[in-house]
Amino acid sequence: MRSQSSVRTFIRYGAAIGLVGLAFGLDRLLPWLEHPSPLFLAAVSISVWFGGFGPGLLATVMAALGVQHFYAVDMNTGNFRTVTWVWPATFVFAAILINWLHMLQQKLASTISEQNRRQVQFLSVVAHELRNFLHPVSTAMALLRRKAAQDPAIEQSCATVERQVKNMARLIEDLLDIARINEGKLVLQRERIDLRDALAQAAEAVQPQVQAHELHLETRVPTESLPIEADRTRLDQVLMNLLTNAVKHTPPGGRIELEAGHEGSEVVVRVRDTGSGLAPELLPCVFDLFVQGEGGSRGGLGIGLALVRGVVQMHGGSVAATSAGPGLGSEFVVRLPTH
Repeated sequence: MRSQSSVRTFIRYGAAIGLVGLAFGLDRLLPWLEHPSPLFLAAVSISVWFGGFGPGLLATVMAALGVQHFYAVDMNTGNFRTVTWVWPATFVFAAILINWLHMLQQKLASTISEQNRRQVQFLSVVAHELRNFLHPVSTAMALLRRKAAQDPAIEQSCATVERQVKNMARLIEDLLDIARINEGKLVLQRERIDLRDALAQAAEAVQPQVQAHELHLETRVPTESLPIEADRTRLDQVLMNLLTNAVKHTPPGGRIELEAGHEGSEVVVRVRDTGSGLAPELLPCVFDLFVQGEGGSRGGLGIGLALVRGVVQMHGGSVAATSAGPGLGSEFVVRLPTH
């Protein structure tokens, strides 16, 4: 460990010396540059930014002494040109300023990282607690259903409660998966699958929601197979979240399109809807946790799309969203490598 630290220190200080040397070499070799050129300031800036204050200070001192040596007129007679003091002062100011900005950046990054860690930890704890509450509810509903098998009203009420319990259980699992992805604990169980089977199952599973909201779902897949290496369970999760999101944001009478095909070395899945669309300012952050669109939404916590992005990226793919604007529908495109 100590030897690795020593190597890194050597590299940081060696790079600072090399950058200042390179600046002097270019300054002397290129006659069209203003002398002393801004290359010295660039060498100091890069040394501070990547090496820290120590290498930056070393680069500052070397550059200042070099400028004095090469560009002062006659130091023995006290005939100092303005450059003798202005350039060293500029180097020192730049080194301190850039180092201060670098420390601010590191502090901000550390703060954001800590906040994300606490957020994910909170999600994990809440999800576990909620899941513990669901077990006795599910057990009680199963017993109640057996006791009231002859009463249609109670039977219908039990079915409603069970359906909502399943929805809650799916939401809790999404929360836990978000936490696992952020903690690096989610492990994919890859296998060779035909994406068409996953698409067909997802379309069938979401059909009750489509009918309940008076929507039309159109599926277009090629006749040839779409083989990919993927975790089937996680892929089903991605497709269901995208389709459910489309259902939530599409008003009655609207249309949802599920399309897939080959594009080069990738398999591409597209989910289009004629729903509420996305505002331009929302597009860059639509896959962030807890981000929700406005208008036409029928609930949700802004978890599904964050999970979609995490799972797709774990598969080595990408996901993007486009929209012509509010009220003009949206399209989500998932790209997955074929191997």
